Amino acid sequence: MLYRRSRSTSTATEREPARSGPSSGSGMPQFMRDDVMERGGAGEAEASLDAGSGMDAGVADAAPVDSGIGLPGGVEHDGIAPVPPSGPDACATIEEEERKSRFEARSFSAPDFRPSAGFGKFDAYYWPRLSLMAAVVKMKFNYVQADDTPSLGVLIQMAAAGQDIRRFFWTEAEKRQFAADYVDTVSRHWSFAHTFRSRKPCWPFAAEPHVTPRVVEDKADAHFDVTVHKTSTFRGSDFSARNPGTPGWQGTGNLDSLDPIDIADHHSTDVARSERQRLERAVATAGASPVRFAKGSAALDPGAVASLAALADLMKARNPSDPDVPMVCAGFASAEGDAGFNSDLAQRRAEAVAAELRRAGVPQPVAAAGRGAVGLPDDAANRRVDLAPDATFEGGYAGNAFSPAAHEFGHAIGLPDEYVNRTSGVLGDKQTAFVNLAQAAGVAPPDRWGDETSSLMSVGVDVLPRHYLTIWEALGSMTAPDISRDEWSID
Repeated sequence: MLYRRSRSTSTATEREPARSGPSSGSGMPQFMRDDVMERGGAGEAEASLDAGSGMDAGVADAAPVDSGIGLPGGVEHDGIAPVPPSGPDACATIEEEERKSRFEARSFSAPDFRPSAGFGKFDAYYWPRLSLMAAVVKMKFNYVQADDTPSLGVLIQMAAAGQDIRRFFWTEAEKRQFAADYVDTVSRHWSFAHTFRSRKPCWPFAAEPHVTPRVVEDKADAHFDVTVHKTSTFRGSDFSARNPGTPGWQGTGNLDSLDPIDIADHHSTDVARSERQRLERAVATAGASPVRFAKGSAALDPGAVASLAALADLMKARNPSDPDVPMVCAGFASAEGDAGFNSDLAQRRAEAVAAELRRAGVPQPVAAAGRGAVGLPDDAANRRVDLAPDATFEGGYAGNAFSPAAHEFGHAIGLPDEYVNRTSGVLGDKQTAFVNLAQAAGVAPPDRWGDETSSLMSVGVDVLPRHYLTIWEALGSMTAPDISRDEWSID
């Protein structure tokens, strides 16, 4: 099933690889064609595919022809002058418009794509007319009995005693169910999380990625040879995805029978702590605390408003599923004068700061707490509001979800773990290459490597723009030179 969220060195070729199975006239493999039919309704999708059928075989751009003889560009053909391009996305010349039209009618593929960091392998496809892309990792599943399976003698004794020994072994029905659940879970998490858009002037193309594993029967057809372990407890999965680029390279992996089941509460305290620490860094970076006030006043000065605006932007730059750690605004007053007035003033100052953050649209709860007068009389340093995330929140947080299947799949398409900070060696080089790729694409790398966050490649479920980087590379390899890699954005 194809899921849509609401919101190598290999050489790209303009042909469908024969080993991908039967394909339609559009150049789309049958398994993807079936998904598109399900996605948009048979009639609409069939019409779209048929409209784009016939693949460009790499014929060079040419001027209009008459009886096979080329005419100079701009020369009238059969007495009819060329119509100048018009419209908001029109190119400057008829020739470029024709080139764009030919691009739209093509179907592209990059079989066995190897990301530039040297990890992972997948097939990539793109159909401009449908604004549809696919990244497909082909896997051969080898099902093995549970690691803790007793010896044959013990199994016989258990069976004789009436104990159920089936939990150690796979049935054919269980194998089929695991494969279906694995594909379903990975596709649901990975597909259509973001959209690639062409930034090239007058080439307004988009690519919405369907990202999925595909289970194959023949090991020779697979990108990864994967062992699937029968288990009743989570044992830990892994992929060996370092791809040296040698022809026929095949990665390996280990999965658990429980991997397709998402975990509802996984490292939740650690994730909340990481988010609190991120907010603490945001307060320091913005220089937002303390907020200073004039004597007897709860009015924010322009400098404080600017600092709070900068803090709000940093607070909003979080992962979608990161916990809502409250920001506490603690108000104070200097000690001279009436105690009741000072207590009220401290509260009004806290409310003024909290209101400014709320007005800026921060997603976190913002609490205002007046602390009253502190310190010595007439001490201007105590006419302030201190900002800090709530350090008690993490102790009660239990809402971080995690998908083992989707996380490990990320390694198959070449992504690094983010919950560790590799500074040297092969994995350090991989991390550095990933950061460089993120900078080239204009997307943010991890805020801090080694943190446990809601990012899918850390310990959560969020597919972030950077997680599409290797797919972005594949798209650029297919569409260049018409649309280069760096002319695609990840939105």
